[in-house]
Amino acid sequence: MSSLDLISRSSSPHRRRPVLQAVRFSSFSPCGVNGHSFQSSIPTHLLISGSPGPPPNPRQNARSGMFRQAGATDLLRLRGSANSPFSEATHNIPPVCLEKDVAFTDILREHPATPTVTVATQDHSEDSMADFKTMQATTGARASVIDAGLRAHMNKVYGTMSVGMLITALAAWAVAGLAVTTDPANAVGQMANGTMLTSFGAAIYTSALRWVVMLAPLGMIFAFGAVTNRLSASGAQLFFWVFAALIGVSLSSIFIFYTTFSIVETFLVTSIAFAGLSLWGYTTKKDISGWGSFLIMGVIGLLVAMIINWFLQSPAMMYAISMIGVLIFAGLTAYDTQTIKTTYLAHAQHGDQAWLDKSAIHGALNLYLDFLNMFQFLLMFMGNRG
Repeated sequence: MSSLDLISRSSSPHRRRPVLQAVRFSSFSPCGVNGHSFQSSIPTHLLISGSPGPPPNPRQNARSGMFRQAGATDLLRLRGSANSPFSEATHNIPPVCLEKDVAFTDILREHPATPTVTVATQDHSEDSMADFKTMQATTGARASVIDAGLRAHMNKVYGTMSVGMLITALAAWAVAGLAVTTDPANAVGQMANGTMLTSFGAAIYTSALRWVVMLAPLGMIFAFGAVTNRLSASGAQLFFWVFAALIGVSLSSIFIFYTTFSIVETFLVTSIAFAGLSLWGYTTKKDISGWGSFLIMGVIGLLVAMIINWFLQSPAMMYAISMIGVLIFAGLTAYDTQTIKTTYLAHAQHGDQAWLDKSAIHGALNLYLDFLNMFQFLLMFMGNRG
């Protein structure tokens, strides 16, 4: 037999509300509760539902979890109240003696067919809310730090790219000035458009050295990743400056073939387009990471078409290449900007500042190449030849 028999209900001949008949424990002691015995007149349906009214089905209430926690001292308090609504005639109910105070939830917990529901106290709720607010404040502070770091990182990317572009422009302008002369006495060579060249100009534009000038920046691009991994952040930045200067030397011939006004005009158009595309790539919620593979395939196809047109010298094909090239590098501008942003957000929490500094230089290189290629393709059909 079980260690306790729980709640047998009885009714009066007039169908009064059922009352708690008896509670019997195996550890029964005649001493009572703290030396006193008591009679229980608490209606069964009140213990179950917690409110007066028609007695509900205890089994349905047990399944729906409508029990509340009540102790034996609660029963005494209710019984001793003069205004208690439970002051029905209960003199026929035998007294019950308990060895110690026993919570009603303990009785329910020992009964296998009656599950209990533990209700969180107000203190526990307040502690949970305090913990939640603390976590929310910590998360907000961490997000603010990451946002500030992202802005600083992007500023460094754009700053490094801008300085590199300035070095390229100055190098191209300086080399073009040293390579060209208007004095026939100092001229040692001549370009196809009639521009007279100095000895320096003849060396970099007409001799075999021109291939070194053209291919050196390409070799530095391929070696950039491996070299910067071995260098510090400042060493990688110096490597980028050198690369930008070599690009300027290789692009210096544009001052010979195009007017200065058309070069400046194309540069301004490219700057406005680049700023808009990069801003869109930074702020858009759309994931454009899938563009990468298609854009790289487009670049490869563009190189093949340029090599073919090198031999064909077709103006129509060159115009088509220019238009397609602008579209491809416009897409790469937005794609690379979003990639720089997502890369920072993925690694900022690790706190590796040296890696983030090198990542900023890599990002500056990618945006620098996007700007430069878009400028050259725009110049092909916007520039006026001198």
